[in-house]
Amino acid sequence: MGRDAIRSALEALIATALPNAQRRGFAGEPGKPDRLEAGGAVVLAGVDAGEPEIDLNPPTYHYEAAFTLAVLADTIEQADTMLTAIGAGIAADRTLGGACEWAEGVSPGLDEETMAGSDGHVDARCIVTAAYATQNPLG
Repeated sequence: MGRDAIRSALEALIATALPNAQRRGFAGEPGKPDRLEAGGAVVLAGVDAGEPEIDLNPPTYHYEAAFTLAVLADTIEQADTMLTAIGAGIAADRTLGGACEWAEGVSPGLDEETMAGSDGHVDARCIVTAAYATQNPLG
């Protein structure tokens, strides 16, 4: 278990839940796509592992990492549909295929500026929190 395994599991979940959506940021590629395709896009916008709780014997670091996802869509309805699909995928497998102990999606927020049409798309942000333990504090 670790951040990289969770990142890969989230990308696989999104690929299954939203097969027509572009996926960016999961393997280090640049963020937002230059052009939004009909299936929308999901961008891994950031990861915050936070401060771990530590067990000393054996040394084990317990994290609750926050993975910020930007869901880009043409309409609010499309963004809602995409968020629902991601949420259903997480609810179906809370361990993300064994990559973490527990995963949970947090209510999204919509960027009001892009809703007004400045970028021509809706930018919905949601956070997937994943709890995991590791003996490697850098993992």
